[in-house]
Amino acid sequence: MRVDIEDGKYTYVFHEDGRSEALRYGEPWRDTVGDKFIYCMAAEIVDLREEVGRLYFLSQYPPLYEELRAVIDGGSESMDHEQAVQEVKDLQAANESLKFERDLWKEKCARGIETIQKLEAERDDADRRAGAAERMACRRVEEGRARESWLRKAKEQWGVDQNVSFDVCWSQALLIRDCLKHLVDDAKLTSSQYELCRQALRGE
Repeated sequence: MRVDIEDGKYTYVFHEDGRSEALRYGEPWRDTVGDKFIYCMAAEIVDLREEVGRLYFLSQYPPLYEELRAVIDGGSESMDHEQAVQEVKDLQAANESLKFERDLWKEKCARGIETIQKLEAERDDADRRAGAAERMACRRVEEGRARESWLRKAKEQWGVDQNVSFDVCWSQALLIRDCLKHLVDDAKLTSSQYELCRQALRGE
């Protein structure tokens, strides 16, 4: 569907694949995909213009009737009987052609509306998925920040530089645990002695 207004300054184009756009002086101006309001207005303009054409066509019947009447009465100088019959056939054919084109445009408009509705549904679904993905990304960022904060605090409490890998801290912690376990098992230390050993091993 293509609708020109203001002597062709603006043009609305609805493509068969469901895309639509507005042109200004024949150049791309606005993307109107999914704008059902503009589409319905354009379709209405097409229907009204077709109706104007049909009414103009019907307005030609009264003079034709008078001409045919003159032919029947034998008083026409511009048209004989065969010409009158042919004129009627041409008018009937033109009327059928207009009706066919109108029905065809209605069918295309119906398909266009269906396509727009599908595109709108796909757009809404994409918006929902994008929103869910954005929320998940924000949650992962917060989780990453919480992990970094915990690691920073753990290294501070362990007494090492922030550039030291946490794997090193964890290895030291496991080593201290094993040493204390052996000391406790071998020496049967009391809880106070155990604490003193732990502090000594950590250099406190």
